[in-house]
Amino acid sequence: MKDILFIITLVIAIGASVVLVRNHQEKSKMEKNLQQERYSRLVAEENFEKNESKIKQLDLDLKLSEEKIVKIQRILDEEKNVNEELKVQYEKLISAKAELEDKLKEAIETKQTAQGQQKVVEENVPVAGTP
Repeated sequence: MKDILFIITLVIAIGASVVLVRNHQEKSKMEKNLQQERYSRLVAEENFEKNESKIKQLDLDLKLSEEKIVKIQRILDEEKNVNEELKVQYEKLISAKAELEDKLKEAIETKQTAQGQQKVVEENVPVAGTP
């Protein structure tokens, strides 16, 4: 009977050892998985912080770009107004030029007419001492 008790005790001890080893392996595996999960979370958190920083920088860049666009739009509007004013002035100058050309032609024609009339008068006026 001692032998049977010894064998039962030995089987129980071996069984307990096997259970203990398996539990230790599972615990090690779980700890390894936990460490991997922690590492993954840490990496994800770092990436999140980097991306959040990039987003803030991009938002700032966007705001600066929008401000530049507004300034450029103002300049374009001002230039458009200046161009419109220059166009109006140009039209006035063309009109004034046409008027001046008409007056010049009129003055030239008047002068030519006056010179023609003066020649006619001179031809009709007898020169002193001619019969």
